[in-house]
Amino acid sequence: MRITRIRMGSIPCALLLVWLVASAAAAPREGQELVGTPMRSWSELRWLGPPPGELRGKVVLVRWWSDACPMCSGALPSLGHLSDEHQKEGLVVVGIYHPKPAAPVSDTMLQMVQKAALEHEARFPIAIDADWTVLRRWWLAGGKRDYTSASFLIDRQGIIRWVHRGGELHPSSDPAHKACDRTYDELLAVLSTVLREPPPPR
Repeated sequence: MRITRIRMGSIPCALLLVWLVASAAAAPREGQELVGTPMRSWSELRWLGPPPGELRGKVVLVRWWSDACPMCSGALPSLGHLSDEHQKEGLVVVGIYHPKPAAPVSDTMLQMVQKAALEHEARFPIAIDADWTVLRRWWLAGGKRDYTSASFLIDRQGIIRWVHRGGELHPSSDPAHKACDRTYDELLAVLSTVLREPPPPR
């Protein structure tokens, strides 16, 4: 049987485009391997105020952020609104600040994080992961990551149900932010499902 080498120029552009899109869709999304696994420990965090307390039976939304990243600090107002809207249903939002680069906690850092939290309407518990110990355990240990500002939605059983790999996370009517708006809608859909689920038996 004669095998003919196919030159790329002979493949219709439309067919090639369909193949590339299908391949991208089939690739697992970054962080998807963590969905369905238990929430990791965060005992090393330094809290700016009282820690959130008992989380058993709560739905927890965790977001890493940094003042060096406008996209991740820009997500805080949206998370503040979610906290205000769903707190009575059992939602606990937690913002975890990680300096870039990692650095020891100082009075200057504490003041800066408190100021940034106020400016960005972060009306929920804020902690500092100064040396990235918790970030490595939750996110970076999984391999190469494009962002450090990851988000995790954890259900009432303590299981991770949704992961966002970082970057922008907020609603938007701007066509330039259509992908961001889709991702936020995805978060709302999963959050709605998780909030309706019953707490674990005591």
